[in-house]
Amino acid sequence: MSPRSRQFLFLGGIILLAGAGLRLSGLWNALEYDEIWSLEGYTGKPCLEILTDLALPNNHPLNSLWLKYAAEWNSFPLLRLHSFLSGLGTILAGGWFALYWGKCKRGALWTMACLAVSSPLIFASAQARGYSLQTFFVTLFGASLVAMRPELRLKKFRCLPEVLLLAAGIGAIWSLSSSALFLFPVTLAALYSGWRKRRCGERNISGLAALGCFGLFTLCWYGKYWEVMRGAQNWAVPVTDVRMFLFSIAGILCALGFPLWCFLAVLLWRRNRIIALIAAFPLVAAIWTHLGPSRVYMPLIPAFAMMTGYAAARCRKWGWLIFGLWLTLSISQWKMWKGTDWFSVFEHARQRPVEELVIHTATAGFPLARNNPDAREDFLNRMAAVVPGPRKLLLAGSRDLNGINEKGSEEIIARVSGTPEKLGDTPALSVTLLPLKTAPQKEGLVIALIPPVRQELFRTLLFQLKTCGTIWQLNRWLIYPLQQNGGNYQYGLIVLRVQDPEKWPPEFPEMPPEIMQLYHVEAQQ
Repeated sequence: MSPRSRQFLFLGGIILLAGAGLRLSGLWNALEYDEIWSLEGYTGKPCLEILTDLALPNNHPLNSLWLKYAAEWNSFPLLRLHSFLSGLGTILAGGWFALYWGKCKRGALWTMACLAVSSPLIFASAQARGYSLQTFFVTLFGASLVAMRPELRLKKFRCLPEVLLLAAGIGAIWSLSSSALFLFPVTLAALYSGWRKRRCGERNISGLAALGCFGLFTLCWYGKYWEVMRGAQNWAVPVTDVRMFLFSIAGILCALGFPLWCFLAVLLWRRNRIIALIAAFPLVAAIWTHLGPSRVYMPLIPAFAMMTGYAAARCRKWGWLIFGLWLTLSISQWKMWKGTDWFSVFEHARQRPVEELVIHTATAGFPLARNNPDAREDFLNRMAAVVPGPRKLLLAGSRDLNGINEKGSEEIIARVSGTPEKLGDTPALSVTLLPLKTAPQKEGLVIALIPPVRQELFRTLLFQLKTCGTIWQLNRWLIYPLQQNGGNYQYGLIVLRVQDPEKWPPEFPEMPPEIMQLYHVEAQQ
């Protein structure tokens, strides 16, 4: 091995270790909503059902399969180990891809450095979801295609690129079904390159056979689950006009680390234009497939890193500046991609006075309760407290009342008047609740606090509230059924939009506080 090769491997190892260090701390973060959903929804299912159940877009098959077995250890780092390892694999595969594609060791090192510090990839490497796996497999698929060149094959393992290609392709599809949007343009570029070489007399029968086998698997997979995946489009945003499309794509590109200066990389080197065309395909395809959130396009980051890496390599004097721009953008994105510290949120919430009702957004209650077993008991104590006169409502993370409607979906109810506060690092709004002693004289918002009462009485009160208008439940995930005194008890915090004041039950004003407490809240126009 030459000194230059040893230096390349040494620097590559340093970059890999730095990437591992940046990803390690996130393994102990609180579980996010989708991670908990996968844990509770799929760990009890058979392996075959996990790999073939695409009824919900929340199922990332390989991720769910890992969670099925890792859940036994009940350790956050172990639950996310597959994402962490695939995140490091993306750095290696990206460097391999860049090295073989451009035959440029300096460009490969800069590519690895860009991947190591990418905020979206760091975020994905510390979450038990399929995005890190998908990005790794898509990158490995591209690297395997390039490694099929005769001069790049290993003497003892000549068929290794074909084996890796099949494994990476199937792994990408089983990570997320959207992977076809990223694999197709890479395959098309490879076939075009192969066609040009065959005109010069070169043939690659084994490579074509591997692509054929993968193509057959893909056709069978999408043929069987086409209708299910079409149904998942309801979760995406349809493209309505050119302006909306361009603004959405610009937001996605910036979130993934592709600012305008990256276009310089396309101009600096001819090969970058091919990478840019490959990366553009999934974005243009959104016109038909609908637009997803930025994390859906995470497999494009290695392509952006390669373009940036090649630009840094070709502009030797300005290489550190180009990488510095990438790093600066990555740091600025940190808060955008960083998950919520649910441990800290609850610690600050439990320190509030017991007479204050801390309200979280509808979906936030799910990870809050799962990460903090005491969260439900804390909310129960606040609900059971009898407070004469006004009470405080602290909306954490939003200026809106946000609850669960009767269909079980999250919905913004109204923006209310209050005083801005902080719950630790989380923005909050303190709202004063005024007791409602008489029937409302006009349409408006009423909050009904029902402390633990017998289940039959709770249902009766709920039915009476429904007769006056529309209801939503606050902190739904922090409420659980109680069994005490030989009976079943239930409680809840209900928001009622009064639409018909004349139907207001006459017994409500005389209701004792141990049964129900009614408050009026001002909504902003």
